[in-house]
Amino acid sequence: MSDDFEGDYDHSEAPIVWTGSAPPAEIIAQVRADIKAELVDLSKPSDLIFHTVFLTDDFHGPTVTLSGDPDTGGFTASYDEETEWTTLGGDE
Repeated sequence: MSDDFEGDYDHSEAPIVWTGSAPPAEIIAQVRADIKAELVDLSKPSDLIFHTVFLTDDFHGPTVTLSGDPDTGGFTASYDEETEWTTLGGDE
């Protein structure tokens, strides 16, 4: 990245299409604040592969997972009340 690049993109008002039920309004506001703070270098929402928003300090607590949605130009999101961790390959 060049020194003169300024990551100042704000996609906090981009459309969010929820898979399953949308969470309460206060969680949506928290997700939009996270988008504004954390995705400043993303030139357009549809380019996002994935981003996880941990809603508490508990990494087993509620999360929202975002990905880019090329159909809307915004994000697709899923809300999980509990985070389930899995291993990739190897022994369990």
